[in-house]
Amino acid sequence: MAADADAGAHHAAPATKAPPWHGWVVGDMFFSSLSAGTFAVAALGDLLRPADFAALVPIAYAAAFLAIVADLVCLIFDLGDPMRFHHMLRTFKPRSPMSLGTWSIAIFSILCFVAAALALIPISPATIARRIVAMIALGPALAVMAYKGVLFSATAQPGWKDARWLGALLAISSATLGCALLLALAELLGLGRAAIEMRIALLELLPISMILTAMVAYAMSPELADGAARGRRFVAYYSFIAIAGLAGPLVVIILARGPAAALVSLMLIAAGALALRHHLVTIPHRRG
Repeated sequence: MAADADAGAHHAAPATKAPPWHGWVVGDMFFSSLSAGTFAVAALGDLLRPADFAALVPIAYAAAFLAIVADLVCLIFDLGDPMRFHHMLRTFKPRSPMSLGTWSIAIFSILCFVAAALALIPISPATIARRIVAMIALGPALAVMAYKGVLFSATAQPGWKDARWLGALLAISSATLGCALLLALAELLGLGRAAIEMRIALLELLPISMILTAMVAYAMSPELADGAARGRRFVAYYSFIAIAGLAGPLVVIILARGPAAALVSLMLIAAGALALRHHLVTIPHRRG
């Protein structure tokens, strides 16, 4: 009877198979976040503070486009066949996070390229067209920022399925990456007003990211910290993310100004973002 009960319990909670995702998916997640976050922040500056961001926008859109190209390279290498991405575009399923994400990346990539190209044309009609494209592209950009978190939390994978705030965390992380990059560029180019705007944005986004990180860590901790080795690894990841990737740059931004401080903040935020994404991708492979 005990054996039957054990067998029944095992049947009721079957083990989930780890997806074949490794380093290329980490790169995909990082570059898509960097691209969409940079574009979204630059687009908002282009639309709401055009005088302050006029010199920064062409560089920001170009950086966002290069990052989305790097993302697509990582995605294609992970898929193993470039045609598989094309095949995912043959159907559209509004209720599928994977389908929505694939279409969002495709649409965002095209609009990002158009905006970057228009930003190189210094005439008024091109500027107006660029801002229209930027406004339209904000929707797909926001979807790209959040969709992988939504996708993960919609699976049956232990850890992922418990992190209902993961989409919000990745969206805020993407925006933080974008602000950090634009702050560094603004400081290097001597664009004082844009640098002030980005510094204020980071002072708001970093604490929000801390709260969301704590919420996600708390939601996943019962599932992932049930063994000594996994528990230590779990604590190490989130300690690094919280201290080096969030608290560190916040302290630097509060205490220091100038290009060097902005670059240090960018490197710390990028390191924390990479650690978060690596932790998320490798969760299923660390079980057992």
